[in-house]
Amino acid sequence: MKKTTLYTIVAMAFAIGLASNATAQKDTTEVKMGNKKLLIIENIDDNERAQSDLEAGKRAFEDLLSAAAEKNAELKLEILELNKEIASSSQDSTQQKLKAKVAEKEKKIAENEKKIEAFESGIAGIETDLDKLSDQLDDIETDDIDMEFNSCSKKKSFNGHLAGFQIGLTNLLLNSKDIGTPEAMPFLELNPEKSIGYQFNLEKNIPLIDNRMGFVTGVGIEWNSFSLAKNIDLAINQEGKLIGNEVATTDRAYEKNNLNMAYLTIPFIFEVQPWGKKSFHISAGITGGIRLWSKQKQTYYTNDHKNKYKKKDAFNLNPFRYGATAKIGYNKLSLYANYNISDLFKKGTTTDLVQPFTTGVAFSF
Repeated sequence: MKKTTLYTIVAMAFAIGLASNATAQKDTTEVKMGNKKLLIIENIDDNERAQSDLEAGKRAFEDLLSAAAEKNAELKLEILELNKEIASSSQDSTQQKLKAKVAEKEKKIAENEKKIEAFESGIAGIETDLDKLSDQLDDIETDDIDMEFNSCSKKKSFNGHLAGFQIGLTNLLLNSKDIGTPEAMPFLELNPEKSIGYQFNLEKNIPLIDNRMGFVTGVGIEWNSFSLAKNIDLAINQEGKLIGNEVATTDRAYEKNNLNMAYLTIPFIFEVQPWGKKSFHISAGITGGIRLWSKQKQTYYTNDHKNKYKKKDAFNLNPFRYGATAKIGYNKLSLYANYNISDLFKKGTTTDLVQPFTTGVAFSF
C-alpha cells in the first residue's frame, strides 16, 4: 500500500468517525394520562456536540500539517548547507557522500508532502461536514414535536469510551507467564522504562440497555516501540532466523536503538456504565490487528555529530495479531491493559512464545 493512500485513509477515517457522532437523538418527556403514558418525543439533533468534535479533529489535523511543513522547511535549509559543502569540496568521495545525504533529505521531504496532502484532504472533509451541521442547526424548529402513545420510559444513548488516545509501557511476556528476554533471542533484552505503546481509536456504539450497557467497535492505529538494551543491529541470517549483530561501542554507541511497529486494529468490546456515561465505566473485549510497517530506528554520535538510521524490514514479525483488552475508569480518564495472545514473531522462528503486553492511561473523546 502506498504511503499517500495510507495517510489519506487514516485522515479520512478520522474525519468520518467524528462525523458519525452527528446522528440524531430523541429526548422524551413522559406524561401520564390515566393508565397510559404519553411520550412527547422532541426531535433534537446532537449537532452541537458533533460540531465540537469535528472542530477538535480539524485542530488536530492543522497541528499535524503545521509540524510536517516546519519539518520540510528545516530539511530544505539542511539541503542548502549540504549543497554549499558540495560546491566547496574538491574530493569526489566527499561529494558523493554529501549528495547521498541530500537525496535522503529530499526523500523525506517528498514523504512529508504526501502527509501534508492527506492532512489537507482530511481538513477539507471536516470543513464540509461542519458546513452541513451548521445548516442543520439553522433549520431546527423549536416546535418540532411528535406525539405518540407508548409504555416505554425515558431513554438516553449509550456512548462508549474507546474513541481517544492511550499511552503506556510495553514489555514482553514469555510463554504466557514470565516477563523477560527470550532465551533463544538474548538480543531482544528491553529497556522497559523506555518501551512505549500508544494507540489512537475511533468508535461505533451498539447500545444494549439504555446508556448503561453496550458493545463498542471501531478502528484504530496502534504503535509499539521496543527500546533494545544491547548495542546490536537486527538482521535475518541465511537460515531465515532473526539475529542481533553486536556492534562495537567504539564504532557506534547507540543512544537510542528501537524496534518500532504499527498495526491497524479492530476491537470488539463489551462496556458497562452502572451510573451513566459520564461516570464510572468498565470494559473488556478482543482485538485483531494487521501489521502496517516495522523498522529499527537508531540514534548515535560520531565525532560529536548526531546520526540517525532507519532500517525497514519485517524482522520475522507476525503480520497478524489478536489479543485481549480491558479498561476501567471515570469520565474520560481510564486505566487500560492490552495483552497479545498471538506470538509477536512468525511460527517456527523462535523457541519461546513472545507476547507483548501494554498497561497505561487512556483519554477518551
